[in-house]
Amino acid sequence: MDLTIIRQGLIERAPDLSRHLSDSDITTIWQSPRTYREHPLMPILRCLQNAHSDTYVLHNTNMAFKQVSLNAHFTDWSGSRIPTCLQADDYSCAASALGEIRAAGELLQAAFDIRPVPESDKPTCDFKILLNGFEAYVEVATKQMAGETVNYLQGTSTSHERSICPGGAPDPNKKDETIGENAGHKFASIKPTAKQVPTGSVALLWIDIQDEDWWPAEKAHARPVVSHNGDFYSGGIWHGFYGQRGTPLFESQSTEERAEAKIYLQSYPGLFTQHRRWSAAVLSFRDVTILFEHPSPECPMPRELTKKLLGLQKADYSEWWVNWPSMRANKVLQRVDETVSELQALACEACYKW
Repeated sequence: MDLTIIRQGLIERAPDLSRHLSDSDITTIWQSPRTYREHPLMPILRCLQNAHSDTYVLHNTNMAFKQVSLNAHFTDWSGSRIPTCLQADDYSCAASALGEIRAAGELLQAAFDIRPVPESDKPTCDFKILLNGFEAYVEVATKQMAGETVNYLQGTSTSHERSICPGGAPDPNKKDETIGENAGHKFASIKPTAKQVPTGSVALLWIDIQDEDWWPAEKAHARPVVSHNGDFYSGGIWHGFYGQRGTPLFESQSTEERAEAKIYLQSYPGLFTQHRRWSAAVLSFRDVTILFEHPSPECPMPRELTKKLLGLQKADYSEWWVNWPSMRANKVLQRVDETVSELQALACEACYKW
């Protein structure tokens, strides 16, 4: 490690993050033990030495540190979260703290009036949004790798050429399990009881998908199905929210003749089909932010909140599933039903029947 190069890179490309990292912190992070992964700040520091590396997370993290440092409501809050980000003995806690900071930073950058929610002996959401006389709550989750994949990586060599399925590789002993179904199941299992949500409140489940564990994930994985070279695939994230048991998904299926014909069906309920307490989910990828609105929530998203979320810097409206601009017609429910019908029709054609 060349500390001078890293410090200079931080000053030039991430000055707000640099102000919170002492030379001792950088050294500790760089020398932290590697298990199946590294300290969550390590990839960010390393990219300062590589001109061709992915700098999205570096930029997002630096912006977030700047925003929370400038907001008086977050002075005490950031004072507790930033030291947690530097922990070298528990990477999951450090990753979660970074996810919370990035979520706060993204909302503050879009001029949201948000406040940290004080912790108590009962489950609470992380932030409260104040907007035009009403309140909405935000709970942040940082998606990390499936336990079975962790065990696989810890038991393999240090070679950089390893197959990684963040949601877990398909189990050969389980019938028709796919990479996409496993990934979707991890999202369907995020805070499924919504016990943090205050009764009768609009609540957003904000999922930070910027940790090293899920860097392979991208917006295409949040679509019901994509095609490549004549084959159809389901990334699983859409199914993790809107799918139900029996919803078709795809794994290397084609309309061409194949020796083996399979139809894959989702084996678990999506998060939104489990209950109605989350009003919507926000998926914060490295380069885009996507909003999935619940088709039939207890507390629907107000039009003003949806409009405000459109101002998020990484918002990609083309990937959103929302009842916009009218709140009277349930466009999301209609769109989900139509999509499931399309998937069912495609499933009949995307496998050759002898």
